[in-house]
Amino acid sequence: SPLESLLQVVLRHRWIILTSTLLFVAGAFLYLAKATPIYTSASRVYVEQTGPKIIDEYGGVMTRSSNYLYLQGELIRSTPILAAVADDPEMRYLRTFDGVDNLVAWLKKELKIGVGKRDDIITVSCDSPYPTEAARIVNTVVDSYVKYQSTRQRSTVSEVLAILQKEKVKRDEELSGKLSKMLEFTQQNGIVSFDNKGGNIVLERLSTLSGALTEAQLAALNAKADFEAVTAMKDQPAKIKQFAEAATGMGTRVLINDRESQLLAELRTAEAELTDARYHCTEDHPSIQAIHAKIGRIKQELDGQAREFAEAYTEVVRLRWVTAEERANELQESFDQQREAARDLGIKATEYNVLQSESSRAERICEILDGRIKELNVTEDVGALNISILDVARPADSPSRPRRARAVSMALVLGTILGCGLAFLREWFDSRLRSVEEVSAVLGLAVIGVVPTMSHGRKRILSHSEQIWLKLKSIAAALRSEGRTEVCASPRSQGNEESPLLIRAAAHRQKRATALCGRFPDGQGIPVAEPVESADAGAGADRGPAVVCDRLAADPSASQVTSATGTEEKTDLEKQRHLSRGQVVCLRPKSVVAEAYRTIRTAVFFGSIKREAKLMLVTSPSPGDGKSTLVSNLAIAM
Repeated sequence: SPLESLLQVVLRHRWIILTSTLLFVAGAFLYLAKATPIYTSASRVYVEQTGPKIIDEYGGVMTRSSNYLYLQGELIRSTPILAAVADDPEMRYLRTFDGVDNLVAWLKKELKIGVGKRDDIITVSCDSPYPTEAARIVNTVVDSYVKYQSTRQRSTVSEVLAILQKEKVKRDEELSGKLSKMLEFTQQNGIVSFDNKGGNIVLERLSTLSGALTEAQLAALNAKADFEAVTAMKDQPAKIKQFAEAATGMGTRVLINDRESQLLAELRTAEAELTDARYHCTEDHPSIQAIHAKIGRIKQELDGQAREFAEAYTEVVRLRWVTAEERANELQESFDQQREAARDLGIKATEYNVLQSESSRAERICEILDGRIKELNVTEDVGALNISILDVARPADSPSRPRRARAVSMALVLGTILGCGLAFLREWFDSRLRSVEEVSAVLGLAVIGVVPTMSHGRKRILSHSEQIWLKLKSIAAALRSEGRTEVCASPRSQGNEESPLLIRAAAHRQKRATALCGRFPDGQGIPVAEPVESADAGAGADRGPAVVCDRLAADPSASQVTSATGTEEKTDLEKQRHLSRGQVVCLRPKSVVAEAYRTIRTAVFFGSIKREAKLMLVTSPSPGDGKSTLVSNLAIAM
């Protein structure tokens, strides 16, 4: 499956992935060791969006905007506030500002302003390698902002106060003028009372007629509108009824509603009887027909009631409109007569009322201005009360950067990703065949068998007796050329896989009788040495039984094998190892490799036609791939 293929690629190139990950992790630890720890201090400020009142509730609020808090954040980072911080003599000697020429530009770049998403709190923070200095910088900036806002608000209050005082002077002059005119009017016309408390019957009657005329005209207009609405719905009795129920003052409504309720109750009863009768009778049954007739009669009566009510209500509305019109006309005539009678007095009264209302309005405005001026005086003395410092910046206990866990995690992730990328890249450019399926797919041929690698078995293919035989063979050749020497192979000592050859001069072992007996045990074709009892075997009992390989006449002065003999020994050993790999089926018949060759043999037998395959070709792309080994073992297996 694709997942298994990916896992195989990862496992095949695991060292690349592991090396990349370790390099990244080492780089992360190196970065953490070399990086300067940065500490962050923050202060939280709540800014209330309020301002000085000017005139009652119609003003007095500063600019309402959804970006107000962001505006305040930019104001904190503005040049006037940061310049006040930079001008502080104590700030210039902080280690954080070492090598910084423009403190305002540095503060604009490093100072961070955050606005809460779910609250109206502004967070002011700053980073520095020194936690105490970071807290000090933030607190100084916040204090500068508060002072700036306080000064600005005092300036705003002063400006508003000046405007109000100027307006107050103007209104006082206007009020004085109105009072002077009222006094002059009273002196010219005598002491006359024009108020509603009495003293002038003409004006009181005119005022009463004016109110009654207004009510009558409104009633006539309402009655006319109702009549026009009912007339428009004359073909829809149900709507007229709904209109009547929404109106007030209908005395016949109760009687009509009672009758309608009775008919509706009878209709529901008849419909229930019809439902019950349908369970027992069909639609053509006389009882069903009677119930239908009863329901039709009730509905007709309901419709008749609705039409009668609509006609009656229409007539009532018309009469009410006519009555209202007549009453309004009568009141209009009376009002005109009374107005003619009070014309002379009305002119004076109107002038007096105008003067009185203007003076009252000017007096009320002057009172409001006095109250606002008092409030602004208090606000100017107190300062900016709409800024609250919720949290003062304090030195951080632990650095905010670099984050060790985050750096190591990112190194692990990036190293793993890069390692996997390199692994897949190498897999992409690697064209080697790694499975039987790939071989079969590329060559388009069936695979009849797989032979395991023999790299581990090459060192173990020669038995102990085979190695002794090869060594004895080389030593015998040396003895024939150099003289009489006695060669003994000691028994295998514990813990050693190979027995060392003991070569001694013949003078030390003249009583030992030796003989060389070579045979091929188990028919494997490899000569081995066997022990032969000698006359003086007891003399060497302390050294254990010995294998005597040869005894030849030689010069007593010869005592060792030359270096050329050792080289020939190694060459013969390598040749024998290569020969042994070609005889695995014979030498190790129970091994996995031998079983693989026998499997190939069986596949060849079953895959070829008997007595027709006279020749088989074994080939490979390059020398040393094992063609001879395969042919040799396959021949032995066959």
